[in-house]
Amino acid sequence: MKPVTMRGEPGVTAFVGIGKLTPDATQPSLILISENGGSAGCVEIDLAVPQMTGYERVRLSAGEDDDGTQCRVDPSRLAWPRDMTGHGRPEFQLLDTRFQCRFTSCAGSWYPPRIVALDGRKGVDVSSDPALRPLYLIDMVKARHACKNAKEEAQGACAGYAADAARVGQLPQAWRVIHAQVQRGCRVPFSDVCPDTNRIPTSFPAELAPLLPAAG
Repeated sequence: MKPVTMRGEPGVTAFVGIGKLTPDATQPSLILISENGGSAGCVEIDLAVPQMTGYERVRLSAGEDDDGTQCRVDPSRLAWPRDMTGHGRPEFQLLDTRFQCRFTSCAGSWYPPRIVALDGRKGVDVSSDPALRPLYLIDMVKARHACKNAKEEAQGACAGYAADAARVGQLPQAWRVIHAQVQRGCRVPFSDVCPDTNRIPTSFPAELAPLLPAAG
């Protein structure tokens, strides 16, 4: 097969994996992850994928707005892509960064699952596939608990809870929980002063609503 040259992006560390992307593949593929070392954990994921005449380099990208950069990725813990939706294609389990540093500090942000499939020569965000419902239900339970019990920056978890709930068709229930958390006011009062991090702003639901994903 015709070879292809793979070069990582300038950064701190490169991770390489070699294996079959699907069980019926006749040739292995190579995955090259270039880590840039920033605090957001951003990487570029390149693949050498076998085609009819040889290997072809593909940059994993899931939309025009991400330019092939995926954030909040720990390359040392990233699972090998697998078919999660039953469509016979390799799919990467990443994190949805739409809420990153938006309603809270970056450390207080919640990151729901994001599934990106390699469909031929391009990446496709398939997070809305109904087959992924169990994955979002698991994350939703964790996010709801944090939304109701976090002492500081609870809106980070509440945003993740709403996103997961939207995926599985339970958004009305999530809104009731979130509005109740807003109405609580100060979660941990200090004398007569309540730090901003200890309350969810009343404007939070209206600011969150336009950012929620479509139901799966």
